[in-house]
Amino acid sequence: MGQFLSSQCCEKKVEPPKSLLQEGHLLNLNQDYQYFFSQDWFGVDKPQFEPQKFIFIYPGYKEDQSQMEKFWSKADTINLRHGELVRQKGKVLNKKWQYLFRKGVPCSLAKKIILDTFRLTYVDCEAEYLSALKVVFKNKQIPKTFKNVPLFGCNTNEDDDEEFNYLNESEKKIQLILKVQILNQQGMEALIRLLWIVNNLNHFLEYNPMLLHIIVLLLIFLSEAQTYCVLQFMIKDSQQSLNDNQTKQQLRWHLIMNEEHFKETATTFYETVSRRSKTFSNIYQLMQNIHFDSFEFFQEMSISLMLTYLPFSAVLKIFIIYLNEGIKIYFRMFYSILRYVSDDIKSCKSSSNFKSILRKKIMNLNIEEQNNIIKQAFKLSLSESEQVKSFMRTTVSYTKNQPCYLPIPSQASDLISNEQAYIFEILWDWMSNMYKLSDPFLIFASKTDGHSLKQLYFKCQDFTDYPVLIVIQTNQNIIFGAFCDKMFAVKNKYIGSSETFLFTLQPEERKYNPTSGNKDYMMCAPDYLAFGSGKNGPAFQIDSELNRGFTYQSDTYDNPLFTDQKTQNRFKCLCIEVYYLK
Repeated sequence: MGQFLSSQCCEKKVEPPKSLLQEGHLLNLNQDYQYFFSQDWFGVDKPQFEPQKFIFIYPGYKEDQSQMEKFWSKADTINLRHGELVRQKGKVLNKKWQYLFRKGVPCSLAKKIILDTFRLTYVDCEAEYLSALKVVFKNKQIPKTFKNVPLFGCNTNEDDDEEFNYLNESEKKIQLILKVQILNQQGMEALIRLLWIVNNLNHFLEYNPMLLHIIVLLLIFLSEAQTYCVLQFMIKDSQQSLNDNQTKQQLRWHLIMNEEHFKETATTFYETVSRRSKTFSNIYQLMQNIHFDSFEFFQEMSISLMLTYLPFSAVLKIFIIYLNEGIKIYFRMFYSILRYVSDDIKSCKSSSNFKSILRKKIMNLNIEEQNNIIKQAFKLSLSESEQVKSFMRTTVSYTKNQPCYLPIPSQASDLISNEQAYIFEILWDWMSNMYKLSDPFLIFASKTDGHSLKQLYFKCQDFTDYPVLIVIQTNQNIIFGAFCDKMFAVKNKYIGSSETFLFTLQPEERKYNPTSGNKDYMMCAPDYLAFGSGKNGPAFQIDSELNRGFTYQSDTYDNPLFTDQKTQNRFKCLCIEVYYLK
């Protein structure tokens, strides 16, 4: 870094929007807005979050930030050099820096502190992220939208679905999970890209719903590239720490890799802390008496980084401590919060109002009360306890994540435009995991190779070991097709397996799996190509000139007719494309 801490003091850069300050219900936040917009830490030109929302959910911003800056100003004669703040393999900062972290890092310093903690520079991050983008997107143009998005075990609340109908499907899923909607459109796009890239480069990361909120909070302070590099550091560091008994017991890791490990951690947390705190033991007993789901409660608070329970200002302070000290801070905060509300919840008679009582007590804490709860959290000693070993008695297994992969076609399609690239996502989502990390390579296109089944078979003969995808557009503007794990090759018998399926892309996107009716998946005859069979006929069949075809409701796939008139089973092929997957 090579910059004095005092150089980060707030200099007036931008005036807050006048319209914002004229709204009646925001007048009392005038000082906070003025102070916030006098700073430049959030990137005036291209912030990835909504500054107005940020300060709206951070009441007392000026008072809180000023207080933290006073603590850090004591170090203003120290030249904070890159590499001085380093967290690696369970190690944390020296006591001086750790003390300042626990007092709270001001927003004006957060970016530099986070990057230096993970030993990252701007140049390093940009280069590493560019390399990751090339690997994941195969040096192709990055899609503007994604049909699917990896959520690492997060569950959406479909009851609130209508609230976000204006968003695309990926953004809607994410907003249904997020506990604070603070990112702007640029930030949302960055979040989705990061989820995609992290998923593609870390398939062993089976389960970590915390990841979504971690990215959101990082994007407040860091660029997309910097956020990626911090995430990769945390993932690799956690993987190493969880394989090392000493650092595993110190709870210095950041990310849990699978759900079983998470459940084990929650259970042993309650049991361990109950043995160390009589107050906590009474609360845990109360949960059991009223049949309150203690695991779900622990999970909810952890996944959301406590965004649904603590004021936003406290969430940010705890989050930066977490980046330095690891997961242990959330265990300590969980203990401290329950201890703080113990008198209020001890008379609770039912599980239905347990959370509401707790939220009412702590969501409106002032700055001083927040700091006291954080201070109380560090009175719980975990690292020195022999009982902490029980946290990690379970074996950590790195089972493969459900791949959420963006297939990149080898060349442009005449059937699927660049704007419709998400269609390949849909098709890949329908495939089994063994094929999801493949890309489609065009073998045959009727517009360039001609309407000839013989030519289609000829073009496929060099790819006999690969699965095949065929997409057909008819004169009725219906687009449908089939996937088969066996390549097209002339045989006098049906081929394929239960992996074979049919689909429609237009007018609707739908998959048709094989039924138990029969195993006549695909027939590659010299003069026709057919999928399925039954008392009515095949699901569809096209002739030797790839010109005409017919369709029936087959016993194999129980599909509808692939025509716009359900009484008409004939169609003409306008365009046919065949891909192999590799």
